[in-house]
Amino acid sequence: FVNDIGVKGLYIDYNREEALPGIRRFILEHIQNLDRTLKRIERAGESIGPKSQFYKDGLNIIGFVYSLRGRELSMDKVIKIIN
Repeated sequence: FVNDIGVKGLYIDYNREEALPGIRRFILEHIQNLDRTLKRIERAGESIGPKSQFYKDGLNIIGFVYSLRGRELSMDKVIKIIN
């Protein structure tokens, strides 16, 4: 049983270079990384549950939101503290 598997995006956007018409290179590489990860899960005989989430803008982990902007406080937690 594996609870969370993170497939992180790339650190570089290749100056928005297109790999295919309308598809930027960094997006294509991220999709390829995700595909490799899913194939490894399948080879291990595992499956992906219906609650799975893909292509999230950020992750909420222990009161912090991690995204392209870096680490920020989760507004849900801030509101609870204020109230």
